[in-house]
Amino acid sequence: MSGTHPALRIGTGTPASLDPALCADHDGALVLGLLADPLVDFEPATGRLRPAAALGWQVDPDGLRVCFRLRPGVRFHDGREVTAEDYVYALSRVVRPATGSQIAYHLSVIDGFEDVRAGRADTLSGVRVIGPGQLEVRLTRPFHEIAAVFSLRLTAAVPADGGPGLTGPYRLDPARSRDGVLALERFPGYHAANEAHPYGGSGRAERIECHFVDDEDTAYASWRSGRLDLVEIAGPRAADARRETGYRLTPCASLTYLGFPAALAPFDDPAVRRAVALGLDRRALCEAVGEGEFTLADAMVPPRLGGDRPPLEPLEFDPARARAELAALGVRPERPVPLVYDGDKGHDRWITLVAGQLRTHLGWDAEIRALPRQEYLRWLDKPDALFRATWVSDYPSVDTVLFPLFHSDSVGGGGNYAGYRNPAVDALIDAARAEADPALRADRYRAAEAAVRADLPVLPLWYGTMRHLIADAVVPAGATAVDLFGAPAPRALGRDEP
Repeated sequence: MSGTHPALRIGTGTPASLDPALCADHDGALVLGLLADPLVDFEPATGRLRPAAALGWQVDPDGLRVCFRLRPGVRFHDGREVTAEDYVYALSRVVRPATGSQIAYHLSVIDGFEDVRAGRADTLSGVRVIGPGQLEVRLTRPFHEIAAVFSLRLTAAVPADGGPGLTGPYRLDPARSRDGVLALERFPGYHAANEAHPYGGSGRAERIECHFVDDEDTAYASWRSGRLDLVEIAGPRAADARRETGYRLTPCASLTYLGFPAALAPFDDPAVRRAVALGLDRRALCEAVGEGEFTLADAMVPPRLGGDRPPLEPLEFDPARARAELAALGVRPERPVPLVYDGDKGHDRWITLVAGQLRTHLGWDAEIRALPRQEYLRWLDKPDALFRATWVSDYPSVDTVLFPLFHSDSVGGGGNYAGYRNPAVDALIDAARAEADPALRADRYRAAEAAVRADLPVLPLWYGTMRHLIADAVVPAGATAVDLFGAPAPRALGRDEP
């Protein structure tokens, strides 16, 4: 698109990977969202699914199959047109053990997943070409919201012939990239028909530069000086950022919670978990951390995903009742209760507040354990203590919260870090996935959420709110600068020519 300033400059952390099969971090996802187009994309403001690299899709009435019609003219960055065979290769590649993907579980409902994951097969038996430009995906059990999974860049086409590049509106620009800066240039062969974004998804800026800035002081100073157009503010500089005209708050589809090791005594008893919840002043925690900008969470599904739904009853704070109920249950810890968190992500203050509340309101001493992030992530596969976590939704469906966090099939690497198992909840989630009628499906998901809330395998604390500084000059009137997941929407941003 002509008539725009050459470069949009974004401050990010250093991406861990730009491979669709491996990218699981916030910073990599931002860049990959420009390099790759999925079959299905979502409108940044609403999450509504729209055709992207696919012209359309159809889920069978029984929810066991989805068929995609590929959009003609979608090309890899080397100019070759994408074929259905490329998707067979790409999806199978994600699941192969040699790829080493930690996010392959998103495809676990596809027929043949277990065989490929175990190395017994190279190709997903449930993914096949059924005609020119037509792709069939068969599932092992009904899932009517499967199309939302195909909005993940994890599912983007990768060249089966080993050729370079992906399919997005921008491609890597090695000539302009330098130490600490990843430069992207417009891809002239982009199809410009992605219906989820303005300009057909082709982007407003001629070029985008991702500047790797790993500390907030540098990010803030770079934005103020005009060297960067967009930076995230996580907290330390929030007070300064609030005074800037470019300060933006965006409620997003994430949930911060306190997790219980639900398979271990005494936290395997829902009554104990509910009693502990009564003894924690979540509102005070939310105010202390969010400084009035965060929203207290009383449900498991963030409002940005759940739409217009009747609210669940608020969780109470009643420390006297909490102590009485724990005493009646015979729960009197003889040793300090471990409280584990990732100690390199700025959570120290509120974890200390939680420990103080456990001591003040319940009479429990807490042993705080701060682990390096990667060690903490490994520990989460089988936690043996109270822990803190934030669940960032992956795609625009309430299923992206309820299935990974609370279904028994997600225990051990799928997101159910609490190790929570309840056959009744499993049945409710499975029934929701199998329901073809959207209104009835929403009711069933809501029933599943209410059942989980009654059991409290995790204690919801607050919903996500992202803070950004964005130069007014790069935000056209009416543009959505940050999407419902709290990530910048750079395809809509860019300067007008002077």
